[in-house]
Amino acid sequence: MKSLFTSIKILSLCLIIINFDIEASKAGPFTDNLSTCAIRSLSDSESEKLVTWLFMVISQHSDITKEHGQIFSESQQIRANRNMGSFVNNILLTRCGSEFKEAVKFEGMDAFFELFQRLGEAAMYDFMADPNVLIAAEGYVEYLDLEALLQGLN
Repeated sequence: MKSLFTSIKILSLCLIIINFDIEASKAGPFTDNLSTCAIRSLSDSESEKLVTWLFMVISQHSDITKEHGQIFSESQQIRANRNMGSFVNNILLTRCGSEFKEAVKFEGMDAFFELFQRLGEAAMYDFMADPNVLIAAEGYVEYLDLEALLQGLN
């Protein structure tokens, strides 16, 4: 019974992470180089700011604001957007400037959108790796009807 419980927790976490990469990547080699450069050059501080920005963006969903109101104050939203803008400018103009130019030249502006998708995936990976998030993500498991699940397998 305990191994089923553990398996359900692991499966749940895998499904959460997988759902953030539903669509297969359509990137070409130049966009791959740009994304690799950007993700490899992320500092811990930038990764934290990326996660904060992503959480701020997600918190704006109408279902969330209807239930919980605004989670981020206006000044916190401005700070998160300013940090993200600074980060993207730094990546595209300085650290990975040549990769960005090549990706756009040979693969178009889709390279920019693909980069954001990959940065979002990296942020979600970091987000889900936090021990407190993992504990919170497992919270629903105590409400599962394990007996019914076991019977459903027979």
